[in-house]
Amino acid sequence: MIKIEFKDGVNDKEILLLTSLMSALLLKFAMEAAIRGQNITITSIRDRAQNRISKSHAEGRAVDIRSRDFTIDPKQFCDEFNETYERQFGFIDGKPVQKPCVYHDNGGGWHFHLQSLK
Repeated sequence: MIKIEFKDGVNDKEILLLTSLMSALLLKFAMEAAIRGQNITITSIRDRAQNRISKSHAEGRAVDIRSRDFTIDPKQFCDEFNETYERQFGFIDGKPVQKPCVYHDNGGGWHFHLQSLK
């Protein structure tokens, strides 16, 4: 069963403001996590923090997901997710543009950053 939770302070209604491509990407991520027995917790949707590198969150094209609750290797999960879905969510005209899942620590702790194209 797919289970999506929201970190305290995250407005769960903002999930309705995601682009359709981002919504599909999030559903695929949640489905792949559930198949492996993992629940997901969204920690940021439309965060408009000043220190953001891009506008992807504000534009509804990115979501941050907590990784510390995963009981499987989060980097391996992210790499496998990209192998499966990069062509569907990260290519334009048959060429790779970006990875749909990035596992990183940008100063706020290790997490998954899901991102969709414009």
